[in-house]
Amino acid sequence: SRPFTVSINIIPPLCVNKTGILSGRANPMLKRAGSMLKVLESIGIMMKRLPALLYLLVSILPYSAAYGEEQAAGQATIQVGGQAAGQATSQSTSQDGLASWYGGKFQGRQTANGEIFDTNKFTAAHKTLPFGTIVRVTNLENGKASLVRINDRGPFVEGRIIDLSRAAAVELEMAGMGIARVRVEPLQTAALEERYSIQLASFAGSSNAHKALAKLTKAGFSGVLEASDSGHHRLLIRGLAAAELEIVEARLARAGYSHYLLRKDTVIP
Repeated sequence: SRPFTVSINIIPPLCVNKTGILSGRANPMLKRAGSMLKVLESIGIMMKRLPALLYLLVSILPYSAAYGEEQAAGQATIQVGGQAAGQATSQSTSQDGLASWYGGKFQGRQTANGEIFDTNKFTAAHKTLPFGTIVRVTNLENGKASLVRINDRGPFVEGRIIDLSRAAAVELEMAGMGIARVRVEPLQTAALEERYSIQLASFAGSSNAHKALAKLTKAGFSGVLEASDSGHHRLLIRGLAAAELEIVEARLARAGYSHYLLRKDTVIP
């Protein structure tokens, strides 16, 4: 038979003196046990305080984040045209989609906010962004970027998210193609400004109202029809800044519109 050996570890006995205190070889084990008890006690205290610490942290974070976003928005440097700069504000939401550009017959016409359209300036039409908003448009196919100011409404073609001036299209190197896939990022919204509307006529029937609108559009103005509670249709030119009124009124006079009403609209961005 094969010989075998057995190893037996003998735990030293605990020695207790007359006072009931551990002594002798038991002292090292006692010290280790005491250290472990202190560690467990510290962990217990931390666990009791954890909910209060978490509550304090959660209550502080939102205010810190808001302050940081406020500072970032205030320090952004915006320049329309040329090198794109600045960072998106906290309220911005980027969009990816198709961009187109417009010019030609629209040159010199009135935009939706009352300005005279100039395709050689860095402007754009967007469906929902407030007039005056500065946006960064990035061509996702070549990485080129341009900063433009929203001053018109559109595009009204399904799948397209922004309509650019020719100047912006050239900077994005998409003028030749006509459309390109882009990312639109709002950087800065315009300050509040008073706007005015010019009411040119009011019609009881929609047919005559639409004919008048077509005539106004042919004359180079961006008009709209507004339905009143009584069922009448008002022919309006909306979104005029105070500084533009004199110019627009002169153009209306040359186009044969001599009678109209001026009204002050709600303050808009």
